[in-house]
Amino acid sequence: MDSNEKEQPLGGRRPARRRDGGGQVVVLYLAVILVGGVLAWPLLAPRLGGIPGPWAKWLGDEMGSTAAAPRPAGLDERVDMLEASLGPLAMRLAETDRRLTVIEAVIRKQEHEPRKEAAAAADQAQMARLSAEVAAIKGDLDVVRKLATDEGGAAKLSSAVEKAEAAFRRIAERRDRAPLFLAVLGQLREAVDRGTPYPAQLKAALALAEKGGADKLAPLTMGAGTGVVSRVALAESFRMTAAAARKLDDVAESSWIPANIRHWLGSAVVVRRAENSNEGIDGALNSASRLLAGGDLAGAVTVLRHAEGPGMAAIQPWLEAAELRLTVDAVLSELSATVMTVAASRDE
Repeated sequence: MDSNEKEQPLGGRRPARRRDGGGQVVVLYLAVILVGGVLAWPLLAPRLGGIPGPWAKWLGDEMGSTAAAPRPAGLDERVDMLEASLGPLAMRLAETDRRLTVIEAVIRKQEHEPRKEAAAAADQAQMARLSAEVAAIKGDLDVVRKLATDEGGAAKLSSAVEKAEAAFRRIAERRDRAPLFLAVLGQLREAVDRGTPYPAQLKAALALAEKGGADKLAPLTMGAGTGVVSRVALAESFRMTAAAARKLDDVAESSWIPANIRHWLGSAVVVRRAENSNEGIDGALNSASRLLAGGDLAGAVTVLRHAEGPGMAAIQPWLEAAELRLTVDAVLSELSATVMTVAASRDE
């Protein structure tokens, strides 16, 4: 046998090849994929969304050295964003101011001409809508000013809104303010009766009201942002309120008796409350229920206001909502009656 030839193993088999090279290639591929994923994460994160758990924390730590922190917006960028927010408001204000100017010119022309009732009513309705629009623009401007860091543009627009309000008051004073105020009160009454928020209607009414009328409208600010619960909703929710109050009252009355004695008494004696019972909170609830069925919300509130007992904790929220409803209704009715009286005296 030649000395250069390799020795063959027994049985004529060739030795197995080493596979270490293939494993190294796989590990290298995995390392490249991992590093590439970490480096590309700032671009992939907005598309893939957040990831839960320790992975997000680990990736955040790993990317801390490579991904730069978000740069705060500069002054020029903040001004641009502010101007973009104020643009739509400025357009609305310009349109409102244009309409106010047209109405003022028409009023100056027709001051000494006899006018028909239909035309006067149309002008009053249009002025009421304009008043609500000016109030809405002012409310939107207040929101923008709270969100904006730089108030230069907001201050300019705020002065423009004040000029529009002054023009509106000037027009309202040129004409008889009472019919216009009645129209705005009608819009306010409609929103209150629906139980919807009414900030724009309230601002319009405050802009037109005299000093005494503005003070009387103060109670309406409590429910302007959320609305006032309607009478129908109060009547419908009273059943659940009464049931919760009776439950609290029953638990308080029986809490001092041991459980086994209460069970024995309950099986031996059955005590029924009479429907016309007027003892304690149960009688007050029965009376209030009958008054509500007849549409007397004020009477029901009066009865419940003098009731006492543990069940009042469940009644108090309903009672506060009902009292606010009564207060708002009384204020609107009083203002409407006062304005109608003033308008009638001027006509005479």
